[in-house]
Amino acid sequence: MESRTHWKKLFNYEYLGAHSLEENEEREVTIKSTGKALVKSAKAPNGDECPTVIFNEFDKPMVLNATNCKLIAEMYGNIVEDWVGKKVTIYVQEDVKAFGTTTDALRIKKGVQWIEMLKNNLKNVSESISKDELEYANRIINNKEKSSYNKLHKFLKSKI
Repeated sequence: MESRTHWKKLFNYEYLGAHSLEENEEREVTIKSTGKALVKSAKAPNGDECPTVIFNEFDKPMVLNATNCKLIAEMYGNIVEDWVGKKVTIYVQEDVKAFGTTTDALRIKKGVQWIEMLKNNLKNVSESISKDELEYANRIINNKEKSSYNKLHKFLKSKI
């Protein structure tokens, strides 16, 4: 297939965005550091202080919205310094409503890392839950019942 270039790649943007990935690409990346940056936009021409993350695989930071922060926190905890060295999957979500327009946005996905986190949590509590609860949890994980991951996550957190 011939290489195709997103028009935004013709400019030198300071931050990662939907244009940073190829069409339909999902990429597993490793968090190198977290921080804040003064991000200027049409809505905030003088800048807003926003959370950011830098991945080993890119030379530019990604600005994190609250949704992306919550997803990472669900996998790795609320302390941002603990996210360093952890893996996440990024992808492009199309047709996101933001700032009075519709655009494509870079998002964090509950990928392989989410399942690994559930497996680790289950291993940590396996001796303190019933046989039925253990079978239920293993069924969700082994059958990849994605719609039940959040429910299982809450259950396992309550047992830790």
